[in-house]
Amino acid sequence: FWATWCPPCIASIPVLNELVARFSDEPVRFVSISYETEETVREFLEEHPLHTVVALDNDYATFKSFAAWGVPTAVLVNRKGTIAGVIHPEDLSEEVIGELLAGRIPAVKQAEAYPDPEGAEKLFRELREKSETSF
Repeated sequence: FWATWCPPCIASIPVLNELVARFSDEPVRFVSISYETEETVREFLEEHPLHTVVALDNDYATFKSFAAWGVPTAVLVNRKGTIAGVIHPEDLSEEVIGELLAGRIPAVKQAEAYPDPEGAEKLFRELREKSETSF
């Protein structure tokens, strides 16, 4: 989960792209989810290519489902579709993914739940509306 205005999100892109390349022959999928408009994301990706699947959550349903209000957030899902961890992308590594592929729960610091989900959703909605009116 990420946003174009988020400095830690931007900083994680090169490492994420390296992991995508490293695991290209493995049964791993990387999906980057933003709540922002297609136009905003498309313009951002021209300057900051992201080698993952990029998904838009325009109704915030996925953000709500995963309580992913603190961006960036990485959700680790195992082969069975079970969440094996919710971490900060700076803690995502080859070792963490290797543990996940081996069927284990990676021993990595879990992200703390964002303390104000309603406030975060309100902020995300305001930022999205502002970007929609600036085009």
